[in-house]
Amino acid sequence: MKIQGLPGEFLFLFTLLIWVLFIMTIISNPHNKLNRWCFISGMLFSVGVFKEYLYFTLTPFLSERFPMLFTQRLALNVYSIMTAILYYLSMPCVLIFSFYFFGLDHKNPPLFRGLFIAVFIPAAVYAIVYPYINTRDYQLNDFAYYISVAVYNWIYGIIATVLIITPLMKQRLTFQYRQKKMVAITALFPIWYWLISAFLFHIIKIPHYSKLWQGNIVIIIGLLIYNVRNMFKEGIWGTRLTRETYDWFGSSRIIQKNAQYLFHTLKNELSKISWCTDIIRGSGREHSQELDIIDHSIDHLKQFINKTKLYSDDIILKPEDVNVARIFEACVRDYSGFKNNKNIAITWTAADTPLMCDPEHLKEVLDNLLSNAADATQEGGEIRLNYEILPKKHSALIEIADNGCGMDNDTLPRIFDPYFTQKSSFNHLGLGLYYCYNVLDRHNGCIKVKSAPGEGTVFSLYFPVKSGKKEHRHERPNKNTYC
Repeated sequence: MKIQGLPGEFLFLFTLLIWVLFIMTIISNPHNKLNRWCFISGMLFSVGVFKEYLYFTLTPFLSERFPMLFTQRLALNVYSIMTAILYYLSMPCVLIFSFYFFGLDHKNPPLFRGLFIAVFIPAAVYAIVYPYINTRDYQLNDFAYYISVAVYNWIYGIIATVLIITPLMKQRLTFQYRQKKMVAITALFPIWYWLISAFLFHIIKIPHYSKLWQGNIVIIIGLLIYNVRNMFKEGIWGTRLTRETYDWFGSSRIIQKNAQYLFHTLKNELSKISWCTDIIRGSGREHSQELDIIDHSIDHLKQFINKTKLYSDDIILKPEDVNVARIFEACVRDYSGFKNNKNIAITWTAADTPLMCDPEHLKEVLDNLLSNAADATQEGGEIRLNYEILPKKHSALIEIADNGCGMDNDTLPRIFDPYFTQKSSFNHLGLGLYYCYNVLDRHNGCIKVKSAPGEGTVFSLYFPVKSGKKEHRHERPNKNTYC
Protein backbone atom coordinates (compact mmCIF):
# COMPACT_ATOMS: atom_id res chain seq x y z
CA MET A 1 0.00 0.00 0.00
CA LYS A 2 1.43 3.34 -1.03
CA ILE A 3 1.12 6.18 1.46
CA GLN A 4 0.02 9.35 -0.29
CA GLY A 5 1.44 12.70 0.74
CA LEU A 6 -0.69 15.37 2.33
CA PRO A 7 -2.55 17.77 0.02
CA GLY A 8 -0.90 21.14 -0.50
CA GLU A 9 -3.29 22.92 1.84
CA PHE A 10 -2.44 20.51 4.66
CA LEU A 11 1.28 20.95 4.01
CA PHE A 12 0.84 24.69 4.42
CA LEU A 13 -1.20 24.11 7.60
CA PHE A 14 1.53 21.73 8.79
CA THR A 15 4.11 24.49 8.29
CA LEU A 16 1.98 27.02 10.16
CA LEU A 17 1.54 24.63 13.09
CA ILE A 18 5.31 24.16 13.37
CA TRP A 19 5.78 27.93 13.28
CA VAL A 20 3.14 28.46 15.98
CA LEU A 21 4.68 25.79 18.24
CA PHE A 22 8.18 27.22 18.09
CA ILE A 23 7.11 30.86 18.13
CA MET A 24 5.37 30.01 21.41
CA THR A 25 8.74 28.69 22.58
CA ILE A 26 10.69 31.83 21.77
CA ILE A 27 8.15 34.32 23.09
CA SER A 28 7.97 32.36 26.34
CA ASN A 29 11.50 33.49 27.17
CA PRO A 30 13.37 35.14 24.29
CA HIS A 31 16.45 35.78 26.44
CA ASN A 32 16.95 32.10 27.28
CA LYS A 33 19.47 30.47 24.94
CA LEU A 34 17.76 27.10 25.32
CA ASN A 35 14.54 28.63 23.98
CA ARG A 36 16.42 30.41 21.18
CA TRP A 37 18.08 27.29 19.84
CA CYS A 38 14.90 25.28 20.12
CA PHE A 39 13.20 27.98 18.04
CA ILE A 40 16.01 27.96 15.46
CA SER A 41 15.89 24.17 15.23
CA GLY A 42 12.12 24.19 14.82
CA MET A 43 12.25 26.80 12.08
CA LEU A 44 14.86 24.78 10.19
CA PHE A 45 12.72 21.65 10.44
CA SER A 46 9.75 23.60 9.10
CA VAL A 47 11.79 24.14 5.92
CA GLY A 48 11.32 20.45 5.15
CA VAL A 49 7.54 20.80 5.07
CA PHE A 50 7.48 24.24 3.47
CA LYS A 51 9.67 23.13 0.54
CA GLU A 52 7.16 20.37 -0.27
CA TYR A 53 4.37 22.91 -0.37
CA LEU A 54 6.39 25.31 -2.51
CA TYR A 55 7.61 22.71 -5.01
CA PHE A 56 4.54 20.52 -5.43
CA THR A 57 1.69 22.99 -4.86
CA LEU A 58 2.61 26.67 -5.09
CA THR A 59 5.17 26.51 -7.91
CA PRO A 60 2.87 24.73 -10.43
CA PHE A 61 0.18 27.29 -9.63
CA LEU A 62 2.55 30.24 -10.17
CA SER A 63 4.19 28.67 -13.24
CA GLU A 64 0.86 28.56 -15.05
CA ARG A 65 0.34 32.27 -14.48
CA PHE A 66 3.92 33.55 -14.64
CA PRO A 67 5.88 31.00 -16.75
CA MET A 68 8.78 33.38 -17.40
CA LEU A 69 9.41 34.05 -13.71
CA PHE A 70 8.71 30.71 -12.06
CA THR A 71 10.51 28.10 -14.16
CA GLN A 72 10.93 24.44 -13.31
CA ARG A 73 14.69 24.93 -13.02
CA LEU A 74 14.26 27.74 -10.49
CA ALA A 75 11.81 25.65 -8.47
CA LEU A 76 14.21 22.70 -8.50
CA ASN A 77 17.13 24.85 -7.32
CA VAL A 78 15.07 26.31 -4.47
CA TYR A 79 13.88 22.84 -3.50
CA SER A 80 17.47 21.51 -3.48
CA ILE A 81 18.79 24.34 -1.34
CA MET A 82 15.94 24.03 1.17
CA THR A 83 16.51 20.26 1.33
CA ALA A 84 20.20 20.86 2.04
CA ILE A 85 19.31 23.30 4.82
CA LEU A 86 17.09 20.65 6.40
CA TYR A 87 19.60 17.80 6.01
CA TYR A 88 22.78 19.59 7.03
CA LEU A 89 21.87 22.39 9.45
CA SER A 90 18.85 21.28 11.45
CA MET A 91 20.56 18.56 13.51
CA PRO A 92 23.66 20.67 14.35
CA CYS A 93 21.25 23.27 15.79
CA VAL A 94 19.49 20.52 17.74
CA LEU A 95 22.89 19.44 19.07
CA ILE A 96 23.64 22.98 20.26
CA PHE A 97 20.22 23.00 21.93
CA SER A 98 21.22 19.78 23.70
CA PHE A 99 24.52 21.36 24.82
CA TYR A 100 22.57 24.09 26.61
CA PHE A 101 20.09 21.55 27.99
CA PHE A 102 22.98 19.47 29.36
CA GLY A 103 24.60 22.62 30.80
CA LEU A 104 27.84 22.15 28.88
CA ASP A 105 28.22 25.94 28.50
CA HIS A 106 28.60 26.15 32.31
CA LYS A 107 30.33 22.84 33.02
CA ASN A 108 33.09 23.23 30.42
CA PRO A 109 32.99 26.58 28.56
CA PRO A 110 36.16 25.98 26.44
CA LEU A 111 34.84 22.62 25.22
CA PHE A 112 31.45 24.15 24.54
CA ARG A 113 32.94 26.93 22.42
CA GLY A 114 35.00 24.42 20.42
CA LEU A 115 32.07 22.08 19.81
CA PHE A 116 29.83 25.01 18.91
CA ILE A 117 31.96 25.52 15.81
CA ALA A 118 32.84 21.87 15.19
CA VAL A 119 29.22 20.69 14.82
CA PHE A 120 28.84 22.77 11.64
CA ILE A 121 31.98 21.45 9.94
CA PRO A 122 30.18 18.50 8.25
CA ALA A 123 27.66 20.93 6.76
CA ALA A 124 30.54 22.88 5.20
CA VAL A 125 32.11 19.66 3.89
CA TYR A 126 28.82 18.62 2.28
CA ALA A 127 28.61 22.03 0.62
CA ILE A 128 31.96 21.34 -1.07
CA VAL A 129 31.54 17.66 -1.93
CA TYR A 130 27.82 17.81 -2.72
CA PRO A 131 26.87 21.36 -3.77
CA TYR A 132 23.61 22.40 -2.15
CA ILE A 133 22.02 23.40 -5.43
CA ASN A 134 22.11 19.76 -6.64
CA THR A 135 20.76 18.14 -3.49
CA ARG A 136 17.54 16.95 -5.16
CA ASP A 137 19.51 15.06 -7.79
CA TYR A 138 21.75 13.40 -5.18
CA GLN A 139 18.70 12.56 -3.11
CA LEU A 140 17.05 10.67 -5.98
CA ASN A 141 20.01 9.12 -7.78
CA ASP A 142 22.97 8.69 -5.40
CA PHE A 143 22.23 5.98 -2.84
CA ALA A 144 25.62 6.32 -1.12
CA TYR A 145 24.94 10.01 -0.62
CA TYR A 146 21.60 9.26 0.99
CA ILE A 147 23.13 6.72 3.38
CA SER A 148 25.82 9.21 4.41
CA VAL A 149 23.23 11.91 5.10
CA ALA A 150 21.11 9.49 7.10
CA VAL A 151 24.06 8.33 9.22
CA TYR A 152 25.17 11.94 9.73
CA ASN A 153 21.73 12.95 11.05
CA TRP A 154 21.31 9.79 13.13
CA ILE A 155 24.67 10.28 14.85
CA TYR A 156 23.77 13.85 15.71
CA GLY A 157 20.35 12.68 16.91
CA ILE A 158 21.80 10.00 19.17
CA ILE A 159 24.32 12.41 20.73
CA ALA A 160 21.64 15.04 21.28
CA THR A 161 19.30 12.48 22.84
CA VAL A 162 21.99 11.28 25.27
CA LEU A 163 22.77 14.88 26.28
CA ILE A 164 19.07 15.53 26.89
CA ILE A 165 18.24 12.28 28.70
CA THR A 166 21.34 12.24 30.96
CA PRO A 167 20.45 15.32 33.08
CA LEU A 168 16.86 14.12 33.30
CA MET A 169 18.01 10.88 34.90
CA LYS A 170 20.17 12.77 37.38
CA GLN A 171 17.58 15.43 38.23
CA ARG A 172 14.45 13.32 38.53
CA LEU A 173 13.94 14.48 42.15
CA THR A 174 14.47 18.18 41.52
CA PHE A 175 11.90 20.87 40.86
CA GLN A 176 13.32 21.32 37.37
CA TYR A 177 12.69 17.68 36.42
CA ARG A 178 9.08 18.02 35.27
CA GLN A 179 9.83 21.21 33.33
CA LYS A 180 12.86 19.63 31.63
CA LYS A 181 10.89 16.47 30.90
CA MET A 182 8.23 18.52 29.09
CA VAL A 183 10.93 20.30 27.09
CA ALA A 184 12.56 16.97 26.21
CA ILE A 185 9.23 15.57 25.01
CA THR A 186 8.64 18.63 22.82
CA ALA A 187 12.08 18.28 21.26
CA LEU A 188 12.69 14.54 20.93
CA PHE A 189 9.36 13.17 19.71
CA PRO A 190 9.18 15.04 16.38
CA ILE A 191 12.94 14.76 15.81
CA TRP A 192 13.03 10.99 16.09
CA TYR A 193 9.86 10.51 14.08
CA TRP A 194 11.52 12.49 11.30
CA LEU A 195 14.90 10.71 11.62
CA ILE A 196 13.24 7.31 11.25
CA SER A 197 10.50 8.04 8.73
CA ALA A 198 12.49 10.38 6.45
CA PHE A 199 15.55 8.13 6.04
CA LEU A 200 14.88 4.55 7.08
CA PHE A 201 12.32 3.63 4.42
CA HIS A 202 14.50 5.08 1.66
CA ILE A 203 17.54 3.16 2.85
CA ILE A 204 15.73 -0.18 3.10
CA LYS A 205 14.13 0.67 -0.27
CA ILE A 206 10.45 0.81 0.62
CA PRO A 207 9.49 3.85 -1.49
CA HIS A 208 5.78 3.39 -0.82
CA TYR A 209 6.38 4.88 2.63
CA SER A 210 8.46 7.85 1.44
CA LYS A 211 5.80 10.32 2.61
CA LEU A 212 5.33 8.76 6.03
CA TRP A 213 7.36 11.60 7.57
CA GLN A 214 4.39 13.89 6.98
CA GLY A 215 2.61 12.03 9.76
CA ASN A 216 4.62 14.29 12.04
CA ILE A 217 1.69 16.68 11.74
CA VAL A 218 -0.16 14.53 14.30
CA ILE A 219 2.76 14.85 16.74
CA ILE A 220 2.96 18.61 16.19
CA ILE A 221 -0.77 19.02 16.89
CA GLY A 222 -0.39 16.89 20.02
CA LEU A 223 2.59 18.95 21.19
CA LEU A 224 0.67 22.19 20.64
CA ILE A 225 -2.16 20.92 22.82
CA TYR A 226 0.36 19.61 25.35
CA ASN A 227 2.21 22.95 25.53
CA VAL A 228 -0.91 25.08 25.83
CA ARG A 229 -2.32 22.79 28.51
CA ASN A 230 0.88 22.99 30.57
CA MET A 231 1.15 26.75 30.15
CA PHE A 232 -2.08 27.03 32.10
CA LYS A 233 -0.89 24.58 34.77
CA GLU A 234 2.69 24.45 36.07
CA GLY A 235 4.09 26.23 33.01
CA ILE A 236 6.50 25.24 30.24
CA TRP A 237 9.43 26.93 28.46
CA GLY A 238 9.61 29.50 31.26
CA THR A 239 5.99 30.66 30.92
CA ARG A 240 2.90 29.97 32.98
CA LEU A 241 -0.39 31.57 32.04
CA THR A 242 -2.84 32.55 34.75
CA ARG A 243 -6.17 34.32 34.69
CA GLU A 244 -6.34 37.47 36.77
CA THR A 245 -8.92 40.23 36.64
CA TYR A 246 -7.65 43.75 35.88
CA ASP A 247 -4.02 42.80 35.73
CA TRP A 248 -2.72 46.31 34.93
CA PHE A 249 0.53 46.38 36.87
CA GLY A 250 2.70 43.71 35.22
CA SER A 251 5.96 42.80 36.91
CA SER A 252 5.66 45.51 39.60
CA ARG A 253 2.79 43.64 41.28
CA ILE A 254 4.97 41.54 43.56
CA ILE A 255 6.96 44.60 44.70
CA GLN A 256 3.76 46.46 45.55
CA LYS A 257 2.42 43.42 47.38
CA ASN A 258 5.62 43.21 49.44
CA ALA A 259 5.51 46.90 50.31
CA GLN A 260 1.84 46.80 51.26
CA TYR A 261 2.37 43.72 53.39
CA LEU A 262 5.32 45.18 55.30
CA PHE A 263 3.60 48.54 55.70
CA HIS A 264 0.40 46.97 57.03
CA THR A 265 2.23 44.86 59.60
CA LEU A 266 4.59 47.54 60.81
CA LYS A 267 1.85 50.17 60.90
CA ASN A 268 -0.30 48.15 63.31
CA GLU A 269 2.58 47.31 65.60
CA LEU A 270 3.94 50.83 65.64
CA SER A 271 0.46 52.20 66.34
CA LYS A 272 0.39 50.18 69.53
CA ILE A 273 3.79 51.54 70.53
CA SER A 274 2.77 55.13 69.80
CA TRP A 275 -0.46 54.76 71.74
CA CYS A 276 1.34 53.37 74.77
CA THR A 277 4.13 55.94 74.75
CA ASP A 278 1.59 58.78 74.51
CA ILE A 279 -0.16 57.52 77.62
CA ILE A 280 3.14 57.18 79.48
CA ARG A 281 4.24 60.68 78.50
CA GLY A 282 0.97 62.20 79.67
CA SER A 283 1.03 60.62 83.09
CA GLY A 284 3.41 60.63 85.95
CA ARG A 285 2.29 57.19 87.05
CA GLU A 286 3.85 53.95 86.02
CA HIS A 287 1.80 52.04 83.45
CA SER A 288 3.11 48.48 83.57
CA GLN A 289 0.30 47.12 81.39
CA GLU A 290 1.08 49.54 78.56
CA LEU A 291 4.79 48.85 78.90
CA ASP A 292 4.05 45.14 78.56
CA ILE A 293 2.25 45.87 75.30
CA ILE A 294 5.30 47.81 74.10
CA ASP A 295 7.60 44.93 74.95
CA HIS A 296 5.33 42.45 73.21
CA SER A 297 5.14 44.59 70.08
CA ILE A 298 8.90 45.03 69.98
CA ASP A 299 9.40 41.28 70.32
CA HIS A 300 6.82 40.68 67.59
CA LEU A 301 8.61 43.04 65.23
CA LYS A 302 11.93 41.36 65.92
CA GLN A 303 10.47 37.93 65.22
CA PHE A 304 8.79 39.26 62.11
CA ILE A 305 12.04 40.69 60.78
CA ASN A 306 14.03 37.56 61.65
CA LYS A 307 11.50 35.23 60.02
CA THR A 308 11.27 37.38 56.91
CA LYS A 309 15.05 37.45 56.63
CA LEU A 310 15.32 33.68 57.15
CA TYR A 311 12.69 32.87 54.55
CA SER A 312 13.77 35.38 51.91
CA ASP A 313 17.58 35.21 52.18
CA ASP A 314 19.73 32.88 50.14
CA ILE A 315 19.79 29.42 51.71
CA ILE A 316 23.25 28.10 52.60
CA LEU A 317 23.32 24.44 53.56
CA LYS A 318 25.51 22.75 56.16
CA PRO A 319 24.64 19.12 55.48
CA GLU A 320 25.41 16.29 57.87
CA ASP A 321 24.01 12.86 58.76
CA VAL A 322 20.79 13.63 60.62
CA ASN A 323 18.74 11.38 62.88
CA VAL A 324 15.28 12.21 61.57
CA ALA A 325 13.57 10.57 64.55
CA ARG A 326 15.19 13.15 66.84
CA ILE A 327 14.06 15.96 64.55
CA PHE A 328 10.51 14.59 64.71
CA GLU A 329 10.70 14.43 68.50
CA ALA A 330 11.94 18.02 68.72
CA CYS A 331 9.20 19.31 66.42
CA VAL A 332 6.46 17.52 68.38
CA ARG A 333 7.92 18.65 71.71
CA ASP A 334 8.02 22.29 70.59
CA TYR A 335 4.40 22.20 69.50
CA SER A 336 3.34 20.46 72.70
CA GLY A 337 4.99 23.28 74.63
CA PHE A 338 3.17 26.31 73.26
CA LYS A 339 0.07 25.08 71.43
CA ASN A 340 -2.91 24.70 73.74
CA ASN A 341 -6.17 25.52 71.94
CA LYS A 342 -6.69 22.18 70.13
CA ASN A 343 -6.42 18.55 71.06
CA ILE A 344 -4.52 17.17 68.05
CA ALA A 345 -2.76 13.81 68.10
CA ILE A 346 0.63 13.51 66.40
CA THR A 347 2.04 10.11 65.47
CA TRP A 348 5.31 9.42 63.74
CA THR A 349 7.41 6.62 62.32
CA ALA A 350 10.99 6.93 61.13
CA ALA A 351 13.63 4.74 59.56
CA ASP A 352 16.91 4.48 61.49
CA THR A 353 18.94 5.37 58.39
CA PRO A 354 20.45 8.86 58.80
CA LEU A 355 19.49 11.51 56.25
CA MET A 356 22.18 13.68 54.72
CA CYS A 357 20.72 17.20 55.00
CA ASP A 358 20.94 20.48 56.88
CA PRO A 359 19.31 19.77 60.28
CA GLU A 360 18.38 23.38 61.09
CA HIS A 361 16.67 23.97 57.77
CA LEU A 362 14.97 20.57 57.94
CA LYS A 363 13.51 21.37 61.35
CA GLU A 364 12.34 24.78 60.19
CA VAL A 365 10.64 23.16 57.19
CA LEU A 366 8.92 20.59 59.41
CA ASP A 367 7.89 23.28 61.88
CA ASN A 368 6.23 25.20 59.06
CA LEU A 369 4.42 22.18 57.68
CA LEU A 370 3.40 21.04 61.15
CA SER A 371 2.02 24.50 61.93
CA ASN A 372 0.06 24.57 58.67
CA ALA A 373 -1.30 21.10 59.35
CA ALA A 374 -2.39 22.14 62.85
CA ASP A 375 -4.14 25.24 61.53
CA ALA A 376 -6.02 23.16 58.97
CA THR A 377 -7.00 20.39 61.40
CA GLN A 378 -10.13 20.49 63.53
CA GLU A 379 -10.42 19.74 67.23
CA GLY A 380 -9.40 16.14 67.94
CA GLY A 381 -7.76 15.67 64.55
CA GLU A 382 -4.58 13.81 63.72
CA ILE A 383 -1.25 14.59 62.08
CA ARG A 384 1.10 11.84 60.89
CA LEU A 385 4.83 12.14 60.24
CA ASN A 386 6.74 9.46 58.37
CA TYR A 387 10.32 9.01 57.21
CA GLU A 388 11.43 6.14 54.98
CA ILE A 389 14.06 5.22 52.41
CA LEU A 390 13.00 4.45 48.83
CA PRO A 391 15.89 2.35 47.45
CA LYS A 392 14.46 1.96 43.96
CA LYS A 393 14.18 5.74 43.59
CA HIS A 394 17.51 6.42 45.39
CA SER A 395 15.67 8.85 47.60
CA ALA A 396 14.39 9.44 51.11
CA LEU A 397 10.81 10.46 51.78
CA ILE A 398 9.40 12.52 54.63
CA GLU A 399 5.61 12.87 54.73
CA ILE A 400 3.46 15.22 56.80
CA ALA A 401 -0.20 14.22 56.55
CA ASP A 402 -3.27 15.68 58.24
CA ASN A 403 -7.00 14.97 58.14
CA GLY A 404 -7.93 18.63 58.03
CA CYS A 405 -9.96 20.81 55.70
CA GLY A 406 -7.71 20.33 52.64
CA MET A 407 -7.24 22.71 49.70
CA ASP A 408 -9.12 23.22 46.46
CA ASN A 409 -7.72 23.25 42.92
CA ASP A 410 -7.60 27.05 42.81
CA THR A 411 -5.40 27.23 45.90
CA LEU A 412 -2.96 24.39 45.20
CA PRO A 413 -1.05 26.00 42.27
CA ARG A 414 -0.34 29.13 44.37
CA ILE A 415 0.75 27.77 47.73
CA PHE A 416 4.48 28.03 46.97
CA ASP A 417 4.22 31.62 45.71
CA PRO A 418 5.93 34.16 48.02
CA TYR A 419 3.54 36.12 50.26
CA PHE A 420 0.56 33.99 49.33
CA THR A 421 -1.50 33.24 52.42
CA GLN A 422 -5.14 32.74 53.27
CA LYS A 423 -4.56 33.49 56.94
CA SER A 424 -5.18 36.90 58.44
CA SER A 425 -2.91 36.60 61.48
CA PHE A 426 0.34 38.58 61.46
CA ASN A 427 2.08 35.41 62.60
CA HIS A 428 1.73 34.06 59.04
CA LEU A 429 4.08 35.74 56.59
CA GLY A 430 3.00 33.88 53.45
CA LEU A 431 6.65 32.85 53.05
CA GLY A 432 6.66 29.51 54.84
CA LEU A 433 5.92 27.20 51.91
CA TYR A 434 8.03 29.36 49.62
CA TYR A 435 10.90 28.77 52.04
CA CYS A 436 10.19 25.02 52.19
CA TYR A 437 10.25 24.88 48.39
CA ASN A 438 13.66 26.56 48.28
CA VAL A 439 15.15 24.37 51.01
CA LEU A 440 14.20 21.19 49.16
CA ASP A 441 15.49 22.68 45.92
CA ARG A 442 18.86 23.40 47.52
CA HIS A 443 19.02 19.78 48.66
CA ASN A 444 18.42 18.73 45.01
CA GLY A 445 15.12 17.29 46.16
CA CYS A 446 11.52 18.30 45.72
CA ILE A 447 8.29 18.84 47.62
CA LYS A 448 4.95 17.52 46.42
CA VAL A 449 1.47 18.03 47.78
CA LYS A 450 -1.79 16.10 47.53
CA SER A 451 -4.95 17.67 48.85
CA ALA A 452 -8.68 17.90 48.32
CA PRO A 453 -11.41 19.82 50.20
CA GLY A 454 -12.48 17.87 53.25
CA GLU A 455 -9.94 15.09 52.65
CA GLY A 456 -6.85 16.49 54.34
CA THR A 457 -3.40 17.26 52.94
CA VAL A 458 -0.18 15.30 52.46
CA PHE A 459 3.15 17.05 51.90
CA SER A 460 5.89 14.74 50.56
CA LEU A 461 9.53 15.79 50.86
CA TYR A 462 11.97 13.89 48.64
CA PHE A 463 15.71 13.96 49.33
CA PRO A 464 18.28 12.22 47.10
CA VAL A 465 20.31 9.54 48.86
CA LYS A 466 23.05 7.12 47.89
CA SER A 467 22.01 3.52 47.43
CA GLY A 468 23.26 0.65 49.53
CA LYS A 469 21.90 1.65 52.92
CA LYS A 470 19.46 -0.70 54.62
CA GLU A 471 16.25 0.65 56.04
CA HIS A 472 15.06 0.05 59.60
CA ARG A 473 11.87 1.60 60.90
CA HIS A 474 11.67 3.21 64.32
CA GLU A 475 8.04 3.04 65.43
CA ARG A 476 6.41 5.42 67.85
CA PRO A 477 2.85 4.19 68.28
CA ASN A 478 2.09 6.56 71.16
CA LYS A 479 0.17 9.72 70.32
CA ASN A 480 1.40 13.08 71.50
CA THR A 481 -1.31 15.68 71.86
CA TYR A 482 -0.86 19.37 71.47
CA CYS A 483 -2.94 22.30 70.48
